[in-house]
Amino acid sequence: DRLADPGAEKRVGEVFAEASGRPDICQAPGARLLVLPAAENGLQLLLHMLQHFLHEGFGLRLLCDWTVFWQKQGTEKDMEKFCGWAEETGLAGFAGAVTGICAAHLGMDPALLKRLRDPRGTGKSLFRPEDEALYRDIISGGEFGRGEKSRLVILKDRSLLGSMFREVHNAMKFYFPRGKKYPAAWPVLWAGTILIFLRNNKRLGRGGTAGIIQNAKARTVLMKQLSVFEKKGRKKK
Repeated sequence: DRLADPGAEKRVGEVFAEASGRPDICQAPGARLLVLPAAENGLQLLLHMLQHFLHEGFGLRLLCDWTVFWQKQGTEKDMEKFCGWAEETGLAGFAGAVTGICAAHLGMDPALLKRLRDPRGTGKSLFRPEDEALYRDIISGGEFGRGEKSRLVILKDRSLLGSMFREVHNAMKFYFPRGKKYPAAWPVLWAGTILIFLRNNKRLGRGGTAGIIQNAKARTVLMKQLSVFEKKGRKKK
């Protein structure tokens, strides 16, 4: 899935393109596996959580992954590199929130919270109300949003119509990978995508369209509180 912010998507692409030529090696029982370097691996985990958050949501398993990863992997240099990328892509607020949750509820070392959220030693409060708001969203939604019938997506644009149109268009490209190449066919494919959505919505027992939109708007407020895709102006080194 593509990121909602073109600048963030471009920078993420650059990071992983640079990492492809210098993988780490993980020794597993009976095998040696090529894996991402620690900082890039942390960014991948963060992006995985973000994509779930922007759609149905995610449960505690990804938070457990985040806690174990930073408890076991990564040097100070890796953390500094990760924090730089998080700020450049506008994901520092989201990264800080999930780290704050892990420190408050899952036993993550508070020292890791400070290094991941406040790498420059600004002395700002490490625990924020936004952390608990995200935690409540995760718990109420459950794994993949199954805890709320009306949970489906976050509206990423200011315009409700623009957000819904973009979601339909993105879904159309998924359902009709060949047809998406022909713009003249898009109106028909959009209509087909909406029909698929309504059919799946009924089959899965999701809430009505009005409830889904209301839920999405409420979660959009949370996304803004977390400053997702808001860049902090950190200079690259």
